[in-house]
Amino acid sequence: MSRFSCLGFQIETEEDVTRLIQAVFKNGTTVENEYSQYAFWKQNSGAAMFVPFDQEGVLDCHPHFIGKGHMSIQLDDVVEYPQISLERKIVAWSCPEEGSEDQQGLYKLCFDLPEYGPTIQYPDTPRETTVQLAAFAEECTCFASENEILENQAAELKLASEAFIPIGLFVEEGGDPSPHALFTGRVLEVAESLNSWTDEPFYHLLVQTIGGTIDVVIAPSLLTGTPIVGGYVQVTCWLSGLLLEESEM
Repeated sequence: MSRFSCLGFQIETEEDVTRLIQAVFKNGTTVENEYSQYAFWKQNSGAAMFVPFDQEGVLDCHPHFIGKGHMSIQLDDVVEYPQISLERKIVAWSCPEEGSEDQQGLYKLCFDLPEYGPTIQYPDTPRETTVQLAAFAEECTCFASENEILENQAAELKLASEAFIPIGLFVEEGGDPSPHALFTGRVLEVAESLNSWTDEPFYHLLVQTIGGTIDVVIAPSLLTGTPIVGGYVQVTCWLSGLLLEESEM
């Protein structure tokens, strides 16, 4: 199952991707500036698609969810995808104001950018900014209370009720960071939404974890248990991040 399903898009073939890209150009808007050009389509639910392109054609089809998530970060590195021209991912420190002599924030994380343009403006890192993170769940387990999440975790991995593990950074020296994470947190908001193009359902949760809030989107088939406000979740996910200071979405 692809990450598109977390927004209710059913993508199984190249033809499905082509139809989705056509829908983005038909229903969305085209943004062109000195840094980049892309088609952008946002549904009322918050489900969004970014399709960057250049003179040679479409570069990618990037899903995102535009929600209320908010995390202060300090950019540590901007990493290019060698196989996709102009694609970028960010390695950053969460909550730089809470850093210490040993580290520049609470923890490091990696996330993909829906649109590469903002990074071209950044000649140097580090740089402090704010990110709206969307977590596209690969697994999501729900717990009714803090006691339940603390008592029902696997013995080999005991996490706090609000914890963040940047599993995509656990690579061999010189290895390529991956925009994946495992985190736990308290559910602040729950919504069951419909994709307006496919009429397929998906869940959106706003989750408080250590360092900030994250918008979590989940295909119903990937959900274990029932999410409730005040409950807790454990999520394994791919991360997409929109840099808020550069965004007018």
